[in-house]
This record gives sequence, structure tokens and C-alpha cells, in this order.
Amino acid sequence: MNLSLKDAPSIRKWVKEKRDCLEDREVDELSRTACLRLESWVFAQSLKKKIKTIALFSAIQNELSPYPFQKKFLESYDYAYPRIGSWQKKELQMYIVDGLPGETQNWSCSKQGILEPSEKCHRLSPGVLDMIVVPGVGFTKKGERIGMGAGFYDRYLPHATHALKVGFCYDFQIFDELPVKEHDHEVDWIITPKQVIEVSN
Repeated sequence: MNLSLKDAPSIRKWVKEKRDCLEDREVDELSRTACLRLESWVFAQSLKKKIKTIALFSAIQNELSPYPFQKKFLESYDYAYPRIGSWQKKELQMYIVDGLPGETQNWSCSKQGILEPSEKCHRLSPGVLDMIVVPGVGFTKKGERIGMGAGFYDRYLPHATHALKVGFCYDFQIFDELPVKEHDHEVDWIITPKQVIEVSN
């Protein structure tokens, strides 16, 4: 069902309720399906530009997970994950990290319960990223995005000028319209379990 709501808090509440209803096996199956689409898309993009360094994210609260892609192509790319540099400044940082989230000593758990690279890992400049897989609460086919409201990605993405920004979400997170604000940063593509959307501006 494509739902249009007028305020971000209502959308966040609705999406959370939808995700909470998913069973673990459904999350796993949908994540694998979406990662197959991500795989095909990355290969197609690789014919146009070199993709070496990919930023993923640690899925929480039944989010669609990019882990199956990394697990399948662990040695094919360099993987970066976000770490909060400063909550006060809403600063997001990306670090190169070996291994899947939580499977090596290079990971730590934030106060919010999110797996993130330890400070021992190598911090990357945004400009070296080739691709960023972006989580979100909702997206539109125009590439508009709203997150949880803190603005970490909205502050980070404009600095990653070289990177393809790819929204990664369930199909029920695609909306006809969203109450975006001027600072909300758009993505270039959106990948779901059922579709690959090239953003139309």
C-alpha cells in the first residue's frame, strides 16, 4: 500500500509499526532478495565507473539489511560503516572495517545499541567513497528521503561528492510524497526487494 502522510512523526510511527510486524525470517528473506537486486545494480554501475569503496550501515529494529551483499562479496570491495563522531554536532564519520558487523574485534556497540566501527579503524574522507547505501524511514521516486530526524546523513552526504547515494528500504517505505525540508538530502537510486528505482528529478 502506498501511503501518503503529511507529517514526519506520523510516517516514522507507521513505518516502525510495519517493521515491527515482520518476523525474523521475513526480514532475512527480503534482505537477501534486495541484496540480489543490489548485486545486479552494482555490477551494472561497475561498467560505467570503478566501485571500490562502499559504505553500508548496521541494520537495527528490523530494517532491511545489506549484510547479505557484504557477506557474499566480502573480499571484492572495501567496506565502510558509520560511526557517530559527535552527537552534539550531529556529525557522522565513516570508517573502513574488516569483517561483518560484530564478527571481529574491530566493532563496538554504541549507547544506542548500534554496531559501529571502533575508533581503532581507519577513518575515511567522504570524497573517497564510491557508493553509499543509505538507510531511511521513507523515500519518494524523486529521491527525497526522511530519516529518524537527527540529520546525520543529511549533513554527511553533501560532502561525499564522488559517491552514488543509494536508498535501501522495504517497498512499503516508498511514498508518493514526503514532508521533506530544505536540508533533507536526496539519493540517486533506491533499491527495494521488488524494484530498482532510478531517481527522476
